[in-house]
Amino acid sequence: MKNNTYSLLSEIREHLREEKVSAHMPGHKYKKLFKDNLWTLDSTEIHGLDNLHDAKGMIKRAEQFISTVYGSRESKILIGGSTAGIMSTISASKNKLLVPRNAHKSVFNAIRLNGFDFITYNKINEIEGIIDADDSIKTLLITSPSYAGKINDLKNLLSGVKKKGILIIADEAHGAHLEFINMKRLSCINMGADVVIQSAHKNLPALTGAAMVHFCNDDRAYINTVKYYLTVFQTSSPSYPIIVSTAEAVKYMDDNRTSILKVIDIIKNIKSKKLKPYIDEEDENDPFKIFILAGRLGLNGYDLDKKLRDSGIFSEMVNEKGVLLYLSCFNTKEEINYIADRITEVDSKTIISNNLNSLPDFSTVYSEKKLLNCDPIEIELDRAEGYISLDTITIYPPACPVIIRGELLTREIIANAMTLIEKSTDITGMTNYNDRIISACIIEENE
Repeated sequence: MKNNTYSLLSEIREHLREEKVSAHMPGHKYKKLFKDNLWTLDSTEIHGLDNLHDAKGMIKRAEQFISTVYGSRESKILIGGSTAGIMSTISASKNKLLVPRNAHKSVFNAIRLNGFDFITYNKINEIEGIIDADDSIKTLLITSPSYAGKINDLKNLLSGVKKKGILIIADEAHGAHLEFINMKRLSCINMGADVVIQSAHKNLPALTGAAMVHFCNDDRAYINTVKYYLTVFQTSSPSYPIIVSTAEAVKYMDDNRTSILKVIDIIKNIKSKKLKPYIDEEDENDPFKIFILAGRLGLNGYDLDKKLRDSGIFSEMVNEKGVLLYLSCFNTKEEINYIADRITEVDSKTIISNNLNSLPDFSTVYSEKKLLNCDPIEIELDRAEGYISLDTITIYPPACPVIIRGELLTREIIANAMTLIEKSTDITGMTNYNDRIISACIIEENE
């Protein structure tokens, strides 16, 4: 007997009836970029169309248009998100890598798949010293803007790094809009990176999964190797709706620069008049990102998020400290005012302190080759000291690993992870989240 009672579509529709304002990705905020029915655009690599993985016609022209808008040497449309771009650019890079400790999990996945060595840094000002002390570093990965909207001027730093012959990969997943909001100079495309990965669905109004990779030098061997890996990490049946939405999103942004700046002025005005007591302006560079410090409202972040959801406002991210609102040029003045008014309504006029744990440095990390012959067991995380994790445990969003696969679990790492897990609402990668169980193994030193 067939079960005809279940419908995912019905569940999504039910949620959308509850959601009055989107303060999260994607950037289109449920509003149509064009009138066409997406089903009519969902075609394949037939005569008269084109092939994303070997573009010669209309997709090639779309990529050339994108390249012209952003000022890159060459650009490629991605349908596997920035994840596909990061996996591919790292796989084509040179061992050893210097990467941020709070990098996206795709960075560490690519490193592990390729068996690369890596070092992590916590702050931008550590990069030069680490490189000077280790001449085996061949690739630097930077993340800018940060998930929370922090943007650094890296031009001088990247210029010095490039003089040492180091490849510079920029995870600019949250910065595709900088070109259109008078912050072009702070895009890594214009600060000296060799290759830049951007999402088109975060700040731009493209469909989820839409992204771009911009090549900023003429290293054909590297570019061709990245293109090869793009065919490895992406489907051989690319989604035409995602491809079209990427090109149209860039075109929309390019055609509407003036109106986009007007939306930013609206956000700045509302922040100044209504939200100033609840934000730390020094930590904010991206005008579309607003982090509300819940303690200044007398709440923790989870309680504030619940109150916002009760009012039909769904945020991008929540932690104990506060709530991240991720706006775009598709949010209306009425929506932004509605968010601000609901926040001011919950102000208890009491200030409390909410502290967050930082991510510790990774301990010893064993290669996939070392893990091949180990015997996996399932064990409670708080009893796993001395074991090697076979799980990558991630706080989502922003998908930064707390523990990575192959990591030796020390008492400090376990304690930090347990605290973060207890405070976070969405943890991925654990074998059994409810019972706090992970997959792990023991590796003898002579193995």
